[in-house]
Amino acid sequence: MAILFKKNQSKLGDFELRYSLRSLEKNLTGLDSLYVIGDGHPDWLHPDAFIEHPDPWSPKDANLIAKTFRLCSSTISERFLITSDDHYLMQPAGILDLSHYWREIPSQFAASVMLYHANQWHRRHADTLRRICPAEGLTNESIESHVAYPIEASHYTRTMSRVAWGQGAGAVTHLYGAYWNRDIEPLLTPPTEGINTRLKEMPVSLDQLEGIKTRWLNHNDKAIGPDAGKCLLRAFLRGRFPEKSRWEK
Repeated sequence: MAILFKKNQSKLGDFELRYSLRSLEKNLTGLDSLYVIGDGHPDWLHPDAFIEHPDPWSPKDANLIAKTFRLCSSTISERFLITSDDHYLMQPAGILDLSHYWREIPSQFAASVMLYHANQWHRRHADTLRRICPAEGLTNESIESHVAYPIEASHYTRTMSRVAWGQGAGAVTHLYGAYWNRDIEPLLTPPTEGINTRLKEMPVSLDQLEGIKTRWLNHNDKAIGPDAGKCLLRAFLRGRFPEKSRWEK
């Protein structure tokens, strides 16, 4: 299996991508290939590992889906894992140990996002549930998208071709219940506790970050703080992953 990265712009720029790659170099065994797809080739990234792809869509998730379509149409691999550039693998693992999990979307949550559009994320969920699940007869299942998750190219292409994923608020990318063939699930380990920690607020100390024991770490912009140059997360990742990855020049 290959791993494919979706590269996006953020307050930390390509710093996130560099250290996400380093985390895989340090902790992941059995990885045969890796590619980064995105808009703008980082000058430090080996050109053989990069696929140029623009971000023309207004809904963020539509750009991520378009990139996945591009990967599915390539000859890289029929089955691959996909992740994002702000996800860091914090513990040693083999390629088949990269746990993901799926769950049925609770009916009360589905109802709440249909009625109360508290933020843009809720609006995308509501739009996705309206069009993908009831209209297309697909399942109300959600994948944890803050870890590496599996894609089967032919199955994904067939399913997503039925969905107007770039319209309205845009489809939510982690409603992947019908986007891959369940036959590939035995390739991955069952769900485990402590799979993922998502930082939603700025860390108060390096000790707090060192105490994180989950397999995956990721964050939102609030965890970076108003001054990316003074970001504790940046200092933490530099200390944890000082060695270059094989994909860096």
